[in-house]
Amino acid sequence: MFHIIQTGKQGLDTFIHELGIIVAEAIIDIEREELPGPDYHPLSSDIYKWTYQPGSIYIGDQKVSVKHPRLRGPNG
Repeated sequence: MFHIIQTGKQGLDTFIHELGIIVAEAIIDIEREELPGPDYHPLSSDIYKWTYQPGSIYIGDQKVSVKHPRLRGPNG
């Protein structure tokens, strides 16, 4: 019984960890969409989406890697 509970807790911890990464990247992408606007109707012609760079955030007490989007503007 203890083994079943321990395995279930490990599975749940892994699921929550992965879900945290997905939610964090989704929030970052939503913020990226707000500034320049959607691709089909940009709010500003000076700011455009560029690429992603590696970044990191803390989820719980662990530092995890995430994709961090970049924007380009008139000054770089």
